[in-house]
Amino acid sequence: MLTITMSRRDFLKYVGLASGWTMTPAATAWNCWGSDLPCQVMRNQKLRWIVPYSPGGGFDVYSRLIAPQLATKIGAAISVENFPGAGGSLGSRRIQRAQPDGRTLGLINAPGLLTAALTGATQAPNPLEDFSILGRVVRSRTVWVAKTGSNLKHMDDVFRVAAQRPLLCAISEVGSTNFVGAAVTSSILKLPVDYLAGFPGTRQSTLALIRNEVDFVALTFESALDRIENGDLKVILQISDKPISNHPSLHGVPFLGGPAGLAARQAQRKGQPPENVINQARALESLIGAGRLVVAPPRLPEDTFKCLEEGLHATLTDARFQRQAAKVQRTLDVARAYEARTVLAEAASSANAFTAIVRQTIARMRE
Repeated sequence: MLTITMSRRDFLKYVGLASGWTMTPAATAWNCWGSDLPCQVMRNQKLRWIVPYSPGGGFDVYSRLIAPQLATKIGAAISVENFPGAGGSLGSRRIQRAQPDGRTLGLINAPGLLTAALTGATQAPNPLEDFSILGRVVRSRTVWVAKTGSNLKHMDDVFRVAAQRPLLCAISEVGSTNFVGAAVTSSILKLPVDYLAGFPGTRQSTLALIRNEVDFVALTFESALDRIENGDLKVILQISDKPISNHPSLHGVPFLGGPAGLAARQAQRKGQPPENVINQARALESLIGAGRLVVAPPRLPEDTFKCLEEGLHATLTDARFQRQAAKVQRTLDVARAYEARTVLAEAASSANAFTAIVRQTIARMRE
């Protein structure tokens, strides 16, 4: 377990906030008693919020934004703890296996866990079956990035280099979102790619890219944004069929999917019908779009589930919270529990279109 202790000054600098939450010396905890919701079942309880990734990444930032306001909404105290490892599976299993009393919850990577579960790549919990889904924070929007100044300035350069040798991509773990985004996209585009695995999180894989240890990385756009804006990284591909943002770094960057997307154009150049790759690209976007979900252990009592679900929705739609998220460049695409679960079920169905691709890639890596 990695429990983070941060000074007030460091925390405010880190998340860009200026409010008066109290933290204990032993862990980052918010003692926010006094609820503005008519929820009593969690009142005065001490909750653990588990982040299945290292400190400093996107999951950590979202968690430390959400937890204090959720604590206020439900009249509880929430301690945030990082349990990185196994591409998010380690911390996710801790949530899954906790007592279903509402005192353990956390933020999971639904696309990565779902792919790992469907392919049997790791002993990852299935987000559709092994959790109580409380709501969605944001849909994931994935891009391929290369180091600024490298020989991969555009996808034309990617195809040129790939004709000479396999490209090398940094990933955290097989089954992770960055792996799926790279493996399925490279299969759709017929690009040879090898993988360098074992990076604990986005920060470490990005540094490997900057050190020229790999050719590219597949990341969520937000997790790469700081490095893009300071000039370290350049976006070369959007895993979507339309612009994922109006950010200037994406102007002119090709899309993977859609009738005019890169996948369809590549298929047409080879005299192949584009429908299959268009469908695969759409399925990939659907899976990645399942996003980041707040979950608790399965089989929560109904009153506990209702308290946490309503408190989370009130938090994520609170104007003050949304201003804080915008301040640290974190977008939101909020969904209540039912909608988040419905979208996840649709993503699971879509994933059947490329589960075999992921399995084959994993098998090749393990040869």
